[in-house]
Amino acid sequence: MARDAVGSPPAFAALDDVPALRDAVARLLPEAHRALAEREADRAEVLHRRTAADDRRALAAEVARTHGVGIGDVRGAVLVVPVAGSWWRVAAPGAVVCSASAYVGDAAFATEVVRAAFESGLRA
Repeated sequence: MARDAVGSPPAFAALDDVPALRDAVARLLPEAHRALAEREADRAEVLHRRTAADDRRALAAEVARTHGVGIGDVRGAVLVVPVAGSWWRVAAPGAVVCSASAYVGDAAFATEVVRAAFESGLRA
């Protein structure tokens, strides 16, 4: 699966074409796990809302309708890394890496990122 390729430490093979990003993701992964575990309650609630199953299902259904495919064909993964700024990148078909600050704080950004993961997976 594409998400396994990008989300499998320590190599993050899907990011080989951007060594600086690959190295940053690999270096920040342990810190990301700790930070997520320690995140204060209100930010954790916001992150949970961004990734709530109902929200993802509705967006997946919309992507399926738009592309004329079955809902089961719509799959994607988002790797959120704890960096500042508003950026994201399709790392592999169906897999997107993005900044945590924008993903958590901006509903439109989060929707755009998840949609990109779903749609890039369809083109694989």
